[in-house]
Amino acid sequence: MKRALVVDDETPIRNLLAAVLRRERIPADTAADGAEAMELLTSTSYACVVLDLMMPIMNGRDVIDGMLRNRIPQVPVIVITAAGEGATYDLDPQVVKLIIRKPFEVMRVIEAVRAFCAEAEDGDLATDWKSDSHTLPM
Repeated sequence: MKRALVVDDETPIRNLLAAVLRRERIPADTAADGAEAMELLTSTSYACVVLDLMMPIMNGRDVIDGMLRNRIPQVPVIVITAAGEGATYDLDPQVVKLIIRKPFEVMRVIEAVRAFCAEAEDGDLATDWKSDSHTLPM
C-alpha cells in the first residue's frame, strides 16, 4: 500500500488521522505546516495528501501552488478545511480531488485516502473526483 501525507497545523487532528490510517495499515507521514509538507513531497512518493488550507508559515494553497510549480508527480489532494465554500471554489481540480469540510467524520477521510492508495497501488490514479464533491464516489 502506498503512503499518505497528513498536513494540518492542529496537532490533535494531524495525529488522529495519522493514527487511524496506520491502524488501517496505510503508512502515513505528517507535517505541521506547508513548508514541512513541501520538504516531504519533494523527497517521498505519496499516493495522496490530506491537506488543511489554513495553516501558518505556508498555507495549503501555497502547497498546491508549490506542487504545480515543482512538477511533483500528480498526487491527489484531499482538502480538509473549516473555510466556507467561497474559499475553495478556485482550487485547481487537477490537484484537489475532494474537499471535506470541518468538522468531519474521521472515517470519511480514511475511506477517501484508502481509495486513492488502492488506486495508486493499481497504478491507476483517479482523475474524475470533483473538487467540490462532499461525498465519496460509490
